[in-house]
Amino acid sequence: MPTTTTLAGEYVPALDGLRAIAILGVLGFHLFPGTLAGGFTGVDVFFVLSGYLITSILLRDLRGGQLSLREFFLRRLERLYPNALLTVFISLGLFATVLLPLQTVDVAKHGLWAIFNLSNVYIWKTAGGYWGEAAAAFPLLHTWSLAVEEQFYLVFPPLLALFWRWRRRISLLTACLALASLTLWIAGSRSHAGITFYFLPARAWEPLLGAVLATYRGNFPPSSNQWLGWAGLAGILTGFAVIGRVFPFPGLIALLPASGTAAVLISTRDNQRTGPARALSHPILVSVGRLSYSIYLWHWPLIVIGREYARLTNQSPLQWTVLGASVGVVLAVAAYFLVERPMR
Repeated sequence: MPTTTTLAGEYVPALDGLRAIAILGVLGFHLFPGTLAGGFTGVDVFFVLSGYLITSILLRDLRGGQLSLREFFLRRLERLYPNALLTVFISLGLFATVLLPLQTVDVAKHGLWAIFNLSNVYIWKTAGGYWGEAAAAFPLLHTWSLAVEEQFYLVFPPLLALFWRWRRRISLLTACLALASLTLWIAGSRSHAGITFYFLPARAWEPLLGAVLATYRGNFPPSSNQWLGWAGLAGILTGFAVIGRVFPFPGLIALLPASGTAAVLISTRDNQRTGPARALSHPILVSVGRLSYSIYLWHWPLIVIGREYARLTNQSPLQWTVLGASVGVVLAVAAYFLVERPMR
């Protein structure tokens, strides 16, 4: 998870608040999918936000003549891998202890794919659709999004360095890439929903949307920033409520949370003190946002373990789902302070 700073290197607490909204949507969907049917689109919020922040960091290095792709990749490994590896190994150990050995073998296989950032390929090959019963039993199902993000950052930074030769058109070049990917997303939504959902070419438009905002240094009308931020937040929260229930996914409806995130980014750009920025800068939201990567890693494996244990012992699935999520959040906080934060 990248640091929450602007192009100028200034910390923006509102963006941690935005992370909190995203992770709470994902957590709510995994706990109560019937109530918060579109909460999974918190991942789409993460994609756009990540593209904005990482591109800001890359542009800062390019403008200072200090970009080193080797250092960039090493920094990402240092920040993301320790907690992710710990999640895989602890999940594997819990499966071996609590559940069936055969399931442990499957988790170990998936863990290897996840370590090499190919989890999206593994899930597509073995589980199929994201909402199927088979996928719901995968404790590392959520790592598909981490794989997509890391695949994106293997490709995009070298491209951005190449685009830097035509820096006056860098926003246009990035926007063209985003439009090409969005076209794939729309075209494949009905005929190839699984590939469209899981694979980078059709998903890249979301981090690229954030990248376009980072590369565009023109001024947005100050009067628009306030209402853009509120409209963006409304779009994200509306997506949580209606996507998957009223509107099918994947599809054009993904523009709702993605464009909503872009609107919030414009409203909070360069630490603007708009109403939405102040709301997102609430200390509780900021604290949750800082924990969001760790919570994302840990909550789902513990939910799956809880559900599977309830199934094997004929106990309440809801009770063990909530218990699993609670234990996952506790482990996430511990991993943040003991592993993730020290490595950063």
